[in-house]
Amino acid sequence: MRLLVFDPGESTGWAFYNTEIADLSGGTVRLHNAYGEFRLLFDGLMPDTVVYERFALYPGAAKAMSWNTFIPCEMIGVIKYLCNENGIEDVSDQPAGQRKYISATEMDNAWQMLNDIRKTKTRHTRDALMHLVYYCRQNEIPAPWK
Repeated sequence: MRLLVFDPGESTGWAFYNTEIADLSGGTVRLHNAYGEFRLLFDGLMPDTVVYERFALYPGAAKAMSWNTFIPCEMIGVIKYLCNENGIEDVSDQPAGQRKYISATEMDNAWQMLNDIRKTKTRHTRDALMHLVYYCRQNEIPAPWK
């Protein structure tokens, strides 16, 4: 199984895990070239499953977000479009608060594994990795970072 996970926003973090060969990678896509970089990820990694953080406007944040263009929603739209275009039916969204269910040890092990593989990461990459760790645990997918 090849899992591609996104944390959408102005800087969209991504994490990829190929369960067959225990390959883990990740990075960050910048807004100015999001579609092109997303296309390269989909074409190069050929995911079977795509997971992304769900965007929700919470009532307490509504007033502060007046006039916001909701870039995370735009990024989710691009992700859904590319899934549809590539025939990827297994698309899942996850709530933002899932990080509280991940142990520090589990996350540190996954982050260290990613550090050993790719040197250019941001906190958005780490957030995408959290979604990946959570998805694997919830779906009982074997992971080398446990």
